[in-house]
Amino acid sequence: MVLFSLAAFFITLRETMEAALIIGILLAYLAKTGNDQFKKDIWIGTVLAIIASIVSAIAFEVFRGGFEGDDEKIFEGIVMILAAAVLTWMIVWMISHSRTLKFELEEKTKIAVSENKKYAMVGIAFISVFREGIETVLFLATILEGEGVVAGLSGALTGILVASVLAVLLFQGSINLDLRKFFNITSVVLILFAAGLFAH
Repeated sequence: MVLFSLAAFFITLRETMEAALIIGILLAYLAKTGNDQFKKDIWIGTVLAIIASIVSAIAFEVFRGGFEGDDEKIFEGIVMILAAAVLTWMIVWMISHSRTLKFELEEKTKIAVSENKKYAMVGIAFISVFREGIETVLFLATILEGEGVVAGLSGALTGILVASVLAVLLFQGSINLDLRKFFNITSVVLILFAAGLFAH
């Protein structure tokens, strides 16, 4: 029995780091511009996104459980193709937007702050983190089916834990992590995973 999934580890490591990077950019901009009063709205949006992602994962598993026999195989095949397509699109999108991501997030935050719209700040954080959450749910669903629940969850939780620690140390200035190299390496790994999904 497989006890640890490297695919689940790399997926949650990458997705958690992306979410942490986005939240870090938003919080840093608020601190730089003297708008610390909006920081709690960023955290509210983040927590709501995490909760929504967990609910989505449960709903997905319940929905998937309603299929049997050939219908189940067809559904799983569709999910794997969809996961491979989304994973590839995510990597391409991140590569093409990596240089402008910070500017785009800061512009959205600037507008929300200037109009004093707290719900907009919550929305920016929620959408950014929930997008990563939904991608994670989709990818993990294929891993849990192929490698088992124990391997999938152990790999996923380890990836989240490692990414969280790295993010905290990075933002505290305790470590100097080359994010471009990090995302390039994980992109290669995830492209191979996407290819495996499509082949399967």
